Amino acid sequence: MPHGDVPDGAIVYVAGRVGRSTRYLGRARPGRDGAFEIDASAPDGKEIWYVRVGTWIDGFPRVEKSLDVTPGTALDVVLDVPDGAHLAGRVIGEDGQPVAGLRVAIAQTIAAGLFKTGHVADPAHDEEQSGRESEIVTATTTDADGRFDVSGLDKQSPYVPASTDDRWWLEANNNGTVRPIDGFVAVTAHPAFRVDVEVVAAAVDDPTGTWPSMQVALETLTPAPQPFAGIGTPWTPTVTFRGPIPAEARSGFSVRVRADTRLHRSTETAVALGPTVWSQRVRIALERKSRDEIGSIAVDAGLKNADGTPFFVRLRMKRQTGERQWTHDVVQLSAREDGTFLGSVPTGRHEFGLEVEVPFKTFAVWKGDLEIAVGRETPFRVPWPAHGRVRIRLGSERVPIGNGTVTLESADRKTGATWTGPAKTAEIWAPIVPVGTWTAIWQTGVRRPGDPLPKATFDVVAGEQVTVDLVP
Repeated sequence: MPHGDVPDGAIVYVAGRVGRSTRYLGRARPGRDGAFEIDASAPDGKEIWYVRVGTWIDGFPRVEKSLDVTPGTALDVVLDVPDGAHLAGRVIGEDGQPVAGLRVAIAQTIAAGLFKTGHVADPAHDEEQSGRESEIVTATTTDADGRFDVSGLDKQSPYVPASTDDRWWLEANNNGTVRPIDGFVAVTAHPAFRVDVEVVAAAVDDPTGTWPSMQVALETLTPAPQPFAGIGTPWTPTVTFRGPIPAEARSGFSVRVRADTRLHRSTETAVALGPTVWSQRVRIALERKSRDEIGSIAVDAGLKNADGTPFFVRLRMKRQTGERQWTHDVVQLSAREDGTFLGSVPTGRHEFGLEVEVPFKTFAVWKGDLEIAVGRETPFRVPWPAHGRVRIRLGSERVPIGNGTVTLESADRKTGATWTGPAKTAEIWAPIVPVGTWTAIWQTGVRRPGDPLPKATFDVVAGEQVTVDLVP
């Protein structure tokens, strides 16, 4: 925590993955001396859990540490919060005149700044941490001359100014990003539009028990048909699109909104905007596809842990979401006792992409077309190229280690893969490494200065297992 007394309103939080989302697991207000204690509940079955511990202090940079924790074990964390840097700037309109009284939010990343929903996250009350809204670090209001000044920023980090007023779309005149080290920054406010889309969908019978990913696309119809490059958040029942009004369309223009999931029929509607009303709200109801249009796929990756349990499979399906827009839709899969994974997908021929969560997962990626049958399950065993299994043992003591990095290089150095993470038993089990000669290199800090990195060269034979020892 900062040197001296900690300001009132300071917050310390713990965030971690629960299911498919990142949530605040606990928060506390530290004492004046900076000491804090937080109790957080871990998901059932987690042996090692990845969490983030961080601080929100007005006037100071946000600080966050990523840690591996074991449930039931106390963790001591020291958060060193540096003094914050200032960022000053001026917001002007397209006519060169200052924009006074405008609420300006400062986002920590470009991705966060693009999602200008008008909501600045409150870490003290938000139950769920959004990867975008949580990265809005501070906000202020421009004065009569359009000027603003914020503090608590990192000197080197890029930031994006975002308006919380629907009438304006802010654009920094420096490649879209600003940094405190740049000094005074100029920001242009463009007239903006907003379309809120409420999507309701009929229930579907998905064997995974999960809801299929929804996609919402917005395209301009006039003055020229084109995909909209602004905002859309297809993870909530109401999707908000915001963006600058095209200069050639200040007298009004129309857009097309299209929504669907892979298990619902696509539905679209046209929305007119301007010349006086630039904010509209529409409702789209999605119908479930017929039984003849929905099939199922059973994926057998054939890659298992040393204990025989299958590695988790991720499956995506390419599908069209707009007149000129495509997406790679995540297909939710459920694990079955026979080691396969089952998911619901549309019938017919589609392009799929698959990856398996194994060490050196660069080797466990497949892409191709599959024909999904009507009225029955479509089995799919992944046609991996010839490969063997590799067991890498780290160190001589065979005790658990912290995060480490191991790189595999092919003999011609044209192919490689990297694994980074905690080795619970100082071993890495890689169920798929292509046939050939490989060199394993362990980037480790448990060696004396000047000693070479531990490495070993070995041959992988199809269908066989090889054990490799990397010892400092």
